[in-house]
Amino acid sequence: MHGPGHYQTIISAGTLRQPCFLAQPAWRNVIQLNEAESRDVFDTLLNIAVDVPGLLYGSDRFTDGQMSGTELASLSITLQLAMRELEVWWRTSFSDASAANDSSSIYSPLNASAIAFHHMVLLLLEDLCYNLNVPWRPTSILSPPATSLSNDASIMDMDIRAQRRHVVASEILHLARCSICPETGMYGALRFVMPLHVAHDYLIPASPETHDLHNLMNTVVAEQHGFHMAKRYDGQYTSFRESLIIKIPLESVDF
Repeated sequence: MHGPGHYQTIISAGTLRQPCFLAQPAWRNVIQLNEAESRDVFDTLLNIAVDVPGLLYGSDRFTDGQMSGTELASLSITLQLAMRELEVWWRTSFSDASAANDSSSIYSPLNASAIAFHHMVLLLLEDLCYNLNVPWRPTSILSPPATSLSNDASIMDMDIRAQRRHVVASEILHLARCSICPETGMYGALRFVMPLHVAHDYLIPASPETHDLHNLMNTVVAEQHGFHMAKRYDGQYTSFRESLIIKIPLESVDF
């Protein structure tokens, strides 16, 4: 299971904040990539992300005080392994461009959506990393103007965690704006929907980026590409499961 079906399964579980069955050992063998498939940075990242829904589930249980000491230790180990795998994925995929501060040498719509998904995962795990004292080290390949904080006083007054999350969320927005156009295929546009939803939740309210994100989601993604799940309702994103089944013929999707 790779491509849209792989993506759909992980996103559906993450939306519900329930463990994903693909994280089970037997299924990990099924989704293991061969040498040719492992060159696809997005599918490689999705194989790491199968643990994220379970981590979100664990985060909720931790917040509610429902975890035993043994469960908490297991959650911490899983989180540390996931963060380490994300760092390795980034280093092996984009380290040369990052070192040279050259985003143009690796930029493509596929890479951009993979980076946006990577940043989404970092944002989703930031609070759990903070609570469990696991290092949270966001990475970037974009030039400083694309991700720098504005001089808005409301932003500069926020704590450092909020500012760092805002920068990562702003980079997701920048990647989407540079990648989505009327010619973008269905799966190509879809890959940005959930990262943009998550970015919305971590942008500092009333910032210019929040306005830009609303415009992108409600006009380009929803109206031009037909993904009305891109529109927000009462501050919550809609579940992807039924929307994906209705909108996308998963057997054949253009990028």
